Amino acid sequence: MDDKRERAANRRRLLALGDDKPEQRAMLQAFGESLRRLRTSAGFSQDDLARHCLLQRDDISALERGVTVPVLPVLLVLREALHASTSELTDGVPAPTRRATAAHVLALVNALPGIYTDAIAKSLGLAAWYVRPVLRSLELNQQVINRPRAGWHPTHSSTG
Repeated sequence: MDDKRERAANRRRLLALGDDKPEQRAMLQAFGESLRRLRTSAGFSQDDLARHCLLQRDDISALERGVTVPVLPVLLVLREALHASTSELTDGVPAPTRRATAAHVLALVNALPGIYTDAIAKSLGLAAWYVRPVLRSLELNQQVINRPRAGWHPTHSSTG
């Protein structure tokens, strides 16, 4: 039952990515290819690797096909079972940039000065937890500012 909940949570996370879905898909596929390469060079079948990692064969298959987001405990058991480093597991996996979302967020902030994080997230159909780091990154790169009547506000204020 926990496995079903974890898969459902992974699907919800993927749905929350908006225009960054292609980037996420590319990352997961690159990870899957790396995992498959390491598994086959270690002489493991998917069943063998699953047994060594206390996972199901379907879990290994989903990771290799790039349809499941690997969580840290799974990465660690894969690393141990394959006698590989974390960098070997992630070799060729591009780091996320969230460029598509960042462009939309920047456009909203410029068009609607003083907009709140929650309103940005709602406008883009994304979760606020996904938008917050994008805003912080834009702020650190001095592309947006965080102050009253300009830029954006980190949280919605009920007083007005």
